[in-house]
Amino acid sequence: MKLNDRWILAVLFLTLCISSVAVAAKSRDSMIDAQISSPAHEAALPDATDQDQKAKVYEVTGKALLTKKGSPTEREIKAGDMIEIGDAVYTEKGASISIAFDHKKKNAVRIPADTKATFTSIEPTDIKLDQGSIFSAVTGLAAGSTWKVTTPAAVAAVRGTVYLVRYETSSGQFFAATLDVPDDGKTSAIEIQSLTSEGNAIVIEGKEITLKEGESPTQEMVQDLSPEVIAELQAFFEQVSSEQQAAEVETSSGEEQKEDSSTTEEKSGDMPLDEGPGDEDPGLSPDDNGPPTLEPDDTFLKDEDLTEKEPDDTKCVNGYNNGTPC
Repeated sequence: MKLNDRWILAVLFLTLCISSVAVAAKSRDSMIDAQISSPAHEAALPDATDQDQKAKVYEVTGKALLTKKGSPTEREIKAGDMIEIGDAVYTEKGASISIAFDHKKKNAVRIPADTKATFTSIEPTDIKLDQGSIFSAVTGLAAGSTWKVTTPAAVAAVRGTVYLVRYETSSGQFFAATLDVPDDGKTSAIEIQSLTSEGNAIVIEGKEITLKEGESPTQEMVQDLSPEVIAELQAFFEQVSSEQQAAEVETSSGEEQKEDSSTTEEKSGDMPLDEGPGDEDPGLSPDDNGPPTLEPDDTFLKDEDLTEKEPDDTKCVNGYNNGTPC
């Protein structure tokens, strides 16, 4: 074989090896994607907590898209998806998603249609709103934690309330409003911070503020809530309150079941192992568990049948009586 032929064979062999590796990798990736999208995988997803740097999508209406950090592709969002730092979401027309930052939904957001947002930070929470609206319910922040929504026009930093932030890209208009939550025992507010200056404004419960990109927020911009915004915030508040109550009941029920299960296991661990009704040896007497007792059987030969009989002279048949000449 010539040297050139050997080089050609070597190149062909190397090409075949590379192709095989590529096919195997593609097959592996397909299997992983199938497992990730399976119902079993979705059911096994953990609940989000306020300390694990993740949030959890718990409701989806219409079509919403998720772009994971560092990925150029987007995929449709499903209930149970986990949101991590750097992830971006986009809701199409008629769509909305609800996201919880803890398993009791004490801290949650609803993102309605035509919204694009990026989760810059999960804990403390910072959501970058590029376009659209974000409704937030913040009633369970950890001590010292913060929650804010950042737009190109201003930042809305909240201290425990139900509020709405909107930003319109086309007009550069920023809007924020907070609901006067009845009987919650809290005095909540939104601090509106400028991105370009030192100006700020405090929006207390039952108030709203509107400004344009480039304007510095002032206290004079704060106004009473309009009836339309009150209706929006009230609907969101009632929805999230119902979801929080359901989550509380579910959590309490799960804890009770866990306690009952632990108690049952402790009791069963202390009980001796008894033999069931099918565990006895069938050949043993249930009284003394000793060897089986054989009852007499009439079919067996008796002792007298084995004893040689004496001849009876009164019985003589053909000169023999029981085999003896007579």
